[in-house]
Amino acid sequence: MADQKKNMHQEAPGSMPTHETLSDHMTDEIDLADLVAVLWRRRWTIFFCTFMFACVGVLYVYLSTPKYAVTAQLRPGITGYTGKGEPKYDLKPQDIKTWFDKKAYIDQIRRNTLIKDGQEIRIKASLSRNSSVVSAVLLWPDPEKGKEILLSVLRSLTHAGSESLKRSLTVSQAEINKQIADKQSEVQLLELEKRRYNEKIEKERRSIQVVKADIELTNQKKEQIKHLVESIKGQIGTINKNTQELIKLRNGLLRVKGEQLSLLMYSNIIQQNINYVTVLWQRLTDLKNQMESLEFEKVSKEAKIKDIQQNIKELELQRDKELPLKLAEYQQEIEALKTKLDALSPVELVQHPYSSLNPVKPAKIKIVALSMVSGFFISIFCAFLRDFWVRNREKIANPKAA
Repeated sequence: MADQKKNMHQEAPGSMPTHETLSDHMTDEIDLADLVAVLWRRRWTIFFCTFMFACVGVLYVYLSTPKYAVTAQLRPGITGYTGKGEPKYDLKPQDIKTWFDKKAYIDQIRRNTLIKDGQEIRIKASLSRNSSVVSAVLLWPDPEKGKEILLSVLRSLTHAGSESLKRSLTVSQAEINKQIADKQSEVQLLELEKRRYNEKIEKERRSIQVVKADIELTNQKKEQIKHLVESIKGQIGTINKNTQELIKLRNGLLRVKGEQLSLLMYSNIIQQNINYVTVLWQRLTDLKNQMESLEFEKVSKEAKIKDIQQNIKELELQRDKELPLKLAEYQQEIEALKTKLDALSPVELVQHPYSSLNPVKPAKIKIVALSMVSGFFISIFCAFLRDFWVRNREKIANPKAA
């Protein structure tokens, strides 16, 4: 009977499958309803596991030290200048990035008293494509202290480089310093020239005072001569008046006989008066000539004063306008040379270190969300694993009985 039943269950080739055969095939396929049922039965396990993972994420975020991103930007600096004054760059942006990638700043950090023993530091450098600017980022809990640390590292980078690079910098610095010294010598010469102008102006002013004193003396002489001329004119008038009276007396004695002696005396006196008047007129003419000579001398001296004053104006113009322009030009050239000298460095700091307004690590929302998602999927796996265990624990415990 058993064999017959066993044979009855065997299907003949080409025959249609029975209901029991279809049941066996369906058990091998995944039933979505069963999956949903498993999830529903284990919903509290899934919820609890997800919640626990989320709590772990929140706890990690709470206990983690927040770190700010301190960023600085730098690029290859000027290491020298060509004969035309164009800058030369001996470093490349990739060299700076490699310096950070090799952690060449570790020695500088060890000497930095801002960092405690055991603190680990890592500076990440990035270089954009077709860009010469390298960005250096440091993650640090204290943003202000992070700025100091990063700035100290960047300063140490300015002293890094090969011996040939350092020699090139030294030579360029020496050349620019020599040019600055030459310009400063020119400035000192201008100061000396300004002193010479002041001395010339002062000398010309003293000359004016001397000429003015001569003019004053000339005026005094003219006044004296003028008073003398007036005095001589008065004498001539008096003598002429006396002479006229004497002539009248002499003419009156001509009609009187026996007065020959008186006539002779009067004639002599009249002749003496006429001779003396002639001498006075000659003296008066000489005095007028002296007056004209003194006036000409005065005009000449006044013209000389005007020439000296014009010369003083020209000297003051050169001292107060031309010299300051030259001085400003030299000072501008000196400042330009000093700017070139300050620009000499293996690297140039494009942007000083600055920190983010908010911490960038840990990423709170991202960590909590990742914890929840991880907990959710792990809890689903655990739910199916538990359901599988519950259904097949007898077979797993006693495989021979199965």
